[in-house]
Amino acid sequence: MIKINKGFLISFIVLLLLNYAIGNFISYSLILVFLVIFSIEMISLIVAKMFLNIEMILDEVAVVGEKIAVGYICNKLSIYLSANIFAINEIIDDISGSEERKDKLNLERKYHTITAIKRGKYVINNLDIEIQSIFNLISINGKYKVNKFIKIYPKIYSLNYNYKFYNSSCGIKESLIRSSYRNDDINNIRQYEVGDSLEDIHWKITAKENKLYTKTYTNKHNEEKVVIVSYYLEKDKFDYFMEEDLTSFVISLCKDFINRNNHIKLLINNDAKFMSYISNNIDISNLLEYSLENQFSFSDKNYIYYFNDIIENNLDKKNVILIISNIDDNIKNLIDMLSRKDVNITIYFNNCNKNYSFCNNIKLVNIIDYIKGDKEYEKRNIS
Repeated sequence: MIKINKGFLISFIVLLLLNYAIGNFISYSLILVFLVIFSIEMISLIVAKMFLNIEMILDEVAVVGEKIAVGYICNKLSIYLSANIFAINEIIDDISGSEERKDKLNLERKYHTITAIKRGKYVINNLDIEIQSIFNLISINGKYKVNKFIKIYPKIYSLNYNYKFYNSSCGIKESLIRSSYRNDDINNIRQYEVGDSLEDIHWKITAKENKLYTKTYTNKHNEEKVVIVSYYLEKDKFDYFMEEDLTSFVISLCKDFINRNNHIKLLINNDAKFMSYISNNIDISNLLEYSLENQFSFSDKNYIYYFNDIIENNLDKKNVILIISNIDDNIKNLIDMLSRKDVNITIYFNNCNKNYSFCNNIKLVNIIDYIKGDKEYEKRNIS
């Protein structure tokens, strides 16, 4: 089905009426010219239908509201189409004026955001996007049209951590070093959520004719939590339980948060064996990320400031869970620094050296009570 320019149609009807009224050579010539233009329009649409292809390299992933938004750069579109149909080089082809203006427009349009890819009307920054169900076209500002639908092929890289775990359904297993990318169909990719760390994930969009592939990224999680695990039996002298109990405790706690539909970022100050054990006992697809920090001890005052920076750099939603051995003056200083920044902190601890006074946004849970299964205590204190 062809969408005809209204101005062209009105002009054509006026010429027909004029020809009917006076019937001279000039009116016949004008009608012939309009017929030729109309034929070119139709041919252009047919050519676009057959050969048009757009590739866009997505260099940046951002977060907008409750959906993942993706920044993109249009790579190339080589076919030139006449009349009201368009040709794209880089971003769009209507840039005119001085070189300064062109540079400014290129800069402004270098990155846009996509809030959805399905039939309907959406917005990419200041550009209105409409994927039409009647004409089977993607329309930008009602002017730019592409006779294709879009399928997304992500190129996935392991992130710059010592360990990164993905859901095995992605076809990507534990990676110790930065790996080369592989292409997967979007339906096999884990659903990235708001707050995911996607800096190293690059996407390629390729248009596919007469096929509509959709993937909606919604925020299904209630809250994001940063879980900090720091304990060493030989250093911290945990009482009453063994390392296996502590590991089970961390797994149980993480599962509890996952069951509550929370999103977890897990930072572990322990060895790789411990991390691997946890990865085999938790549904990794529900975790935001793993990170194995350099070994440190809260008994060193310098590490308190270092750890404060770690939390700040990894914290989007102000929820932190600390799993530590003893609450001492150094820990108290760290908690005070975070509490002044409106961070909600839950501390799972073994011993408390003094009777400290904490702000209202600080919750304390004794690990012994948690492991013993004091459910009433657990309900009152787990955030």
